Amino acid sequence: MALASNLRVLGLVLAISSLVYLFYFIQVATLSPYEVDTNGVGYSSGHVGGDASSDADSGATTGNSGDASGDPDGDSTGGSIGEGSGDWDEEYTNFRAAMDEINFFSEVKTAPSHKNRTLPEFCYSPNATLNLLVFVSYDGMYNKIIQHINQYPDGLRRAHHNYNVEVWGPGFEGFDEKILLAQNVERRFGRKDYFHIIYVLYALDRTKDDVKSIGDNSMVFRLTAEMRRRKETLFKAVGHVIIGVYAQEVPMWAEELIPKGVNIVSIPWLFNKDMINGDVEAPRPVDVTFMATKGGKFYPYREVLYQASEILRKKGYNVTNTQVDKGGKANWQSSTNGREYYNEYLERLRSTKIFLTTSSVCGYMVGKYGEAMASGAMLLGTVPDEMPNIWEHTMAVIPKGLTAEQIAEEIEKYLRDEDKIKRIAKRGQEFAHTKLEVDQIGKLFRKLYVDWKCWNVRQSIYVPYSFYYNQDMYFPGSPHYIHLGEEYNRIFGEANRKCVARCPKE
Repeated sequence: MALASNLRVLGLVLAISSLVYLFYFIQVATLSPYEVDTNGVGYSSGHVGGDASSDADSGATTGNSGDASGDPDGDSTGGSIGEGSGDWDEEYTNFRAAMDEINFFSEVKTAPSHKNRTLPEFCYSPNATLNLLVFVSYDGMYNKIIQHINQYPDGLRRAHHNYNVEVWGPGFEGFDEKILLAQNVERRFGRKDYFHIIYVLYALDRTKDDVKSIGDNSMVFRLTAEMRRRKETLFKAVGHVIIGVYAQEVPMWAEELIPKGVNIVSIPWLFNKDMINGDVEAPRPVDVTFMATKGGKFYPYREVLYQASEILRKKGYNVTNTQVDKGGKANWQSSTNGREYYNEYLERLRSTKIFLTTSSVCGYMVGKYGEAMASGAMLLGTVPDEMPNIWEHTMAVIPKGLTAEQIAEEIEKYLRDEDKIKRIAKRGQEFAHTKLEVDQIGKLFRKLYVDWKCWNVRQSIYVPYSFYYNQDMYFPGSPHYIHLGEEYNRIFGEANRKCVARCPKE
């Protein structure tokens, strides 16, 4: 009996030990963020996260294995940089920590019970289909300079967002320019309120009257950059939500715009990874690329970057630089062949090892930051004011004040270490293909619509990520709405006037 009892105890101990070992083995095999490839570069793409689709509201990944740590936006493509030990591991760990700080969306607030039939379906079901009109002229859609904005409809059409998307407006078949938008919608779709959301992609001369004709039948979104330059037209046709791509401008104009009944929201420039991408490991014959209009008072540092690229050209490096006078257009900026030459611009990004750019004197993160990183080039430039904690991990940072000779010397150091270029480029691309991916716009639109329609959120600011709004004044970001009044004054104080003064007049 004693022997049998002892054997049973021994068997139980062995069984528990086996389970503990199995649990440890599974944990190590699945949670380790590093994969070492056979080439020794140490970058694994598509293994941790892959093309995981996401629940737009909860952030739960549903494709491949997802991110073991959980990605707050549900948009992680995973991947890692490093050789599995040493400084590269630490670089990637710090990068992921900075990425985790950027969470553009708090969870969509739905009704407490699906049985509450007094509310529309979208109030209690995050998967309810919403009808969305991208209101844009045919010319604006296909010939505008800022081509990456035209990728937003592609992001909205992705199946997991559950939108019925129509791209329509003046110049498109079936749109009668003699009548207003509301009448056009009623004629084609049967009723004026057919669309839950109307997204004005580019403002037209007629936009004010079109927006007015809609009233509160649909929620009208306006996306804009540089509000200070578009103040007159913007204030005349505000709609219900204004989305500013430069966070500093949101508090800048809040006191004027919010009393008009709108919400002001910020999200940075976004990009479609299906269109803007590139293999970091592929041969890149061009060493350095610089492409921009001449700086003037808004981009004075561009001239220094241009001169640095010229120094490198004279030393024998393969350099591409295009600089045109303000008001002039290089081929890739053509307003008459925008899409064709934008593709040429993207090809140039894919062919270069290093791309040079700089933020404006206002501190704005211009579109080139995301475009260069998404294409797989290593970005080298100054740090913009938005999301200031991410840039040291995703680009080669140069402080303003360096001379062209000093910058050229720094660039040469990178060109002598292509492994380092690739490590930085891969982190930059991961950042661009997750946090700056156009998929974010679909999540944002649903959240704003549900908050507005179901919970009566009005006259507020929503700026969920950190930024400096006057060089030394730091806003950590807040994933909740800020209303005018005590909270607004406490957070922003007199910074608005200082921020406006920081940007020069036209």
